[in-house]
Amino acid sequence: MFDANLMLRSTSDGALNLAASPATGAAVDYGAGDVRPLTYIVRAPAGGGSSPTLDVKLQDSDNGTTGWADFAFFGRMVAAGFQNVTVRSAKRYRRYYATLTGTGADFGAVEIGADIAGAFAY
Repeated sequence: MFDANLMLRSTSDGALNLAASPATGAAVDYGAGDVRPLTYIVRAPAGGGSSPTLDVKLQDSDNGTTGWADFAFFGRMVAAGFQNVTVRSAKRYRRYYATLTGTGADFGAVEIGADIAGAFAY
């Protein structure tokens, strides 16, 4: 189950289809670094266009403005579905960075966030 406070990209925030590349999310304040690993999930409801691919990575920062560094990578998506990764970040702020390739690639209203229940199939 996604935690609304830990969402990096959410349809409840009015996020539209992820069809632009690259796409970078706004900084989300997690309050502090993780005391235990969290499971992050990217869920794509569609996979349209010609030879579409979606690559998503997570970045973290101490101040939410500068010093962004990659800390997690999801597997490449080529169709609707989900990917998850369980990692730990030592920094307070997180965001996503997504890259789409293919002609007219559109993965729908993609959601990205931490799942407090851990990894499970949707």
